[in-house]
Amino acid sequence: MTKFLIRTQNPCFVLKCPSQKIIKLLLCKALFNQYNNNEKLPIKK
Repeated sequence: MTKFLIRTQNPCFVLKCPSQKIIKLLLCKALFNQYNNNEKLPIKK
């Protein structure tokens, strides 16, 4: 479970594609913002 949490903290780690760097950066930023928003909100299970 710890390894999964570490991977979720760094969405850029998944996006290793060398091509389309601008799109990669935008996706990374969007995913990172979504992660930060999820951290601030209480998670309902």
